[in-house]
Amino acid sequence: MKQTEKEKAPLVSLVPHKDTSPSSVESPIERGLRLYLQTAPEDHQKVLQDKHVRAKVLSRLEEFKALIPLLERVSEVTETEAKRLGLTEAETLGDSLLKDRIISACQMAALEAENETLRLQTKTDALTGIANRRGYKEEVERAMELSARTGLPLWCFMIDIDHFHHVNNDYGHDAGDQVLKEVAERLAKQTRRSDSIARFGGEEFILISHTEGENGGIEGARVISRRLLETINSRPFVIQTNQGLKKLKITISVGGSRFYVEEAGQEKLMQGRADRSLYAAKNKGRNGAFLEGEPVENEDNEEDIRRSMIVMAEPVPESKRNLAILRSS
Repeated sequence: MKQTEKEKAPLVSLVPHKDTSPSSVESPIERGLRLYLQTAPEDHQKVLQDKHVRAKVLSRLEEFKALIPLLERVSEVTETEAKRLGLTEAETLGDSLLKDRIISACQMAALEAENETLRLQTKTDALTGIANRRGYKEEVERAMELSARTGLPLWCFMIDIDHFHHVNNDYGHDAGDQVLKEVAERLAKQTRRSDSIARFGGEEFILISHTEGENGGIEGARVISRRLLETINSRPFVIQTNQGLKKLKITISVGGSRFYVEEAGQEKLMQGRADRSLYAAKNKGRNGAFLEGEPVENEDNEEDIRRSMIVMAEPVPESKRNLAILRSS
């Protein structure tokens, strides 16, 4: 049966425009994807907002480009054939095939995005947003391997919030959560891209960092310790408590130990020494650091631990409650 002009349907999505203006430079694949997104399910639209995911989808559709010349040659179907294939009058076989491939690529991208989200959730602390113990373990294994291979000194720092239980007891667990989140945020801002900071459990954090210098990089470790202490001491914590807004002085203790090549794959040995160094820092009076290899001092007497932790717990003046940072006393 001979086709009439009325029965012919152009390959709308695949045939490039003759127009060469900037608005018409998108490829047939990109145009097909854009048209699909106008009516796509919400989950497909959401994942494709990420430019990296969108690039993956376009990459998967690249192989389909080889079919475009062939489809252009058979880019017209009769009305009868269109109905048999379930196509609308404005669609062609090429449009349908492209749409099927776009949907398939989007489904794959959505599944990958969901799996990546779940993978990250298993390695991320839900409260603070930094790594948890599982995430830390992956990072420390890579760091130890790099240190063993290059000889670059690696240090592990155990960090503990001093007398944290008094925040929970005196002001409520919501206040404690606020302190944990802000401590994590301040510590994370002091780390380099090559470092790894994690919440190790409760009010304890752990940091691994490559250092430089002689004696196993201990000078670099001292610099890191001072930086961690200073970021917590730099200003008070303004916390919403069960007694209203309070301005609290929070301090931390830091214990550090270095990695030895013969301990490769045994991060618990390094962590154990860092933990003992943390205990020594506590014994020195808290709000300080102790590094492996330094002389051990006698334990100090602690008669008033609340006073040593919360030097000031005064209500925030009503006129200043909207200030992000209040003056320290």
